Amino acid sequence: MFIYQQDYIQSLKNRNVSNSVLDLTVRVLCKYETFLKSNNCSVEPQKWNTENITAFYRYLCTRTYIRSDNRKTGFVREMAKRNWVVKNLCKAYIYQTLRVVKQYLSYLIELEVMYKSPFDELAIRCPAGKDLVNPISEKDIETLIRVINPATYRGFRDRTIIELIYGTGLRLSEISKLDIEDVDLKECVIKVRLGKGKKDRIVPIGEVALSFIKEYLSEVRHNLVSIKNMHEQALFLSLKGKRFFWGSVGQIIHNYAIAAGVTHISTHKLRHAFSIHMLQHGCDIRYIQEILGHSRLSTTEVYTKIFDDDLKEKILKHHPCDNGLFE
Repeated sequence: MFIYQQDYIQSLKNRNVSNSVLDLTVRVLCKYETFLKSNNCSVEPQKWNTENITAFYRYLCTRTYIRSDNRKTGFVREMAKRNWVVKNLCKAYIYQTLRVVKQYLSYLIELEVMYKSPFDELAIRCPAGKDLVNPISEKDIETLIRVINPATYRGFRDRTIIELIYGTGLRLSEISKLDIEDVDLKECVIKVRLGKGKKDRIVPIGEVALSFIKEYLSEVRHNLVSIKNMHEQALFLSLKGKRFFWGSVGQIIHNYAIAAGVTHISTHKLRHAFSIHMLQHGCDIRYIQEILGHSRLSTTEVYTKIFDDDLKEKILKHHPCDNGLFE
């Protein structure tokens, strides 16, 4: 374990960072320590230099992992029947890993254990907008919705979930944690409790999503409640009457995306679509920042790239100078 590592973890806990961030920090620092030892490098941060960081970066770039690729066939429960592929670590994950090391060094500088970070001489930038390369169009949303059968309890529940994500931009984890009491039908808002960064926020609900939630609560949800879970307060229930695990929500949308032939759609892409489509229809970016729960405007500004490309395409298509009207 690195010097002051336990104190650093405790400082993160004091800042109320999520458990996933804590787990990631511990894993990354452990991975970096293993890398240094295997290459006969010092584990003392004061002796780290740009060569250590660069070597770790190159090491991460060569790492591969095996995952199941079921974008066309859907989720297959039998491990032997899955389509396994070998993939490299994505650039965003590599950046995130290096960022953890960088933040740890910044903490040591604050304690005056160190006076200079080797990252000061390196230019490591996050590949912003990587997930937005293949954005979802409004037509894609219509295609996805068409394959859902709202005449069944299951279908209506699933349609309500998708309408809520697309209408509010809620995260996958936030959807699964919603309770009935978090929905205020009179004020037309949802209270997101302990969202990312353990922060609460109020999110307005649009008319379409609101109408689906009202009907779901009055006509559908009680049919999903089981005798064993009579007092379950979760807004969305599985067919067994239990609270949805966040992975189950993602899998539902994934299966519908395959059925509709729009395999690039995922739960988080629906959140992206909410942001991009709101921008395209004239919504102020700071309003979107507040709804999404972004602490920094720069995070929300990632969506403006798609909007700018869309605007540029419209200008080239419709401006009279580009259509031969002034020859």
